[in-house]
Amino acid sequence: MIKGSKFHTNINFFLILAFFMHGILYFVFPTEIDNTNSFIKYIKYILVISFIIINYHMIKSRDILFVLIFMNVSFIFYFLNDSTGLNNIYILFFLPIIFIYLLRNTFNNTKMILQSTIYIYIVISIFAYLEYTIFKGIFPRFGVGDFGYRVSSILVNPNNFGLTVVFMTIMLHTMITKPFFKKIILLNTVILIYFSMSKTAFILFIVYILYKYIKLIPLFVIIGAIYISLTFDTLFIDDKYLTSSSIRGGLNNDFFILANENILLPFWNSYQYTDNIYLQLWGFFGLFFLLIFFLFNQALFIIFFTFKQYTNVIVLFLFLLAGLTTNYLYLWPLAYMYWGFVFYNTNKYFLKLSKNI
Repeated sequence: MIKGSKFHTNINFFLILAFFMHGILYFVFPTEIDNTNSFIKYIKYILVISFIIINYHMIKSRDILFVLIFMNVSFIFYFLNDSTGLNNIYILFFLPIIFIYLLRNTFNNTKMILQSTIYIYIVISIFAYLEYTIFKGIFPRFGVGDFGYRVSSILVNPNNFGLTVVFMTIMLHTMITKPFFKKIILLNTVILIYFSMSKTAFILFIVYILYKYIKLIPLFVIIGAIYISLTFDTLFIDDKYLTSSSIRGGLNNDFFILANENILLPFWNSYQYTDNIYLQLWGFFGLFFLLIFFLFNQALFIIFFTFKQYTNVIVLFLFLLAGLTTNYLYLWPLAYMYWGFVFYNTNKYFLKLSKNI
């Protein structure tokens, strides 16, 4: 449990809620959603710093040393890729892992995690229904075409909204014990995914349901999920219905052109955005770091299988699958959810390991 007074715990609870819910401000200032330098986007960083200050006593000296080394590495890549003009992305890459790593020992209050997730899920749902009914079209960038309006709720964009809801649903479905509430959550999530029209979120949700209720995910389902998520996800541009496969394929082809010029560090001279976190990792940090990331996740799979944490195996698989069409390692709040999932569960592993020694 989080150490300290009840007041201290309540402050942490408030900061967590504010971190996930500050997107409500987009409904007050809807034009800010298109502003890359919007004051709303900086609120999360103020909250992160506040959380670190409030919980400084939980941070160990060796962790600070590790973070300093980690930051030095990030500065090296920052200056190596200075010509891209997009070095702020490095902050988005490194801040979530540094924040979660430093405060990993504070996120072991299961009751608070469950309560905060319920509140956040409810607020996200309420604003999704409001956006779909009363405020439809409030964010014009997601277009109102012949195929409808894509809801993003308080989470900046529809795909981010859909994926966040899926991972929250898995958490709630795992932690809540009453079958009635589980069914209500699943039904509501289906509706929310429909509002978002995120095919990637839909595929991840289906894979989880197959695992949970059939206890088996055949190979053809996994292959089909990857194929569908890459091929049939959709978006709206100028009221035209387009498959994202052609758009993503074009972006990926442009990336590989850069990779052919510099296979070790493709973004050395210029930058190419892709909806694929693995290509982004390769471009920003090189093939070596991409390999490290894959090996890191392979180690996580081994840990989860060793302790028979099969739901964690599925969640990790879903994160990796989402990476084919989403840059979840530097997107709010998915990046914080991924690293929170990683450090929360590896902490439990090392605790069990120490008891067996």
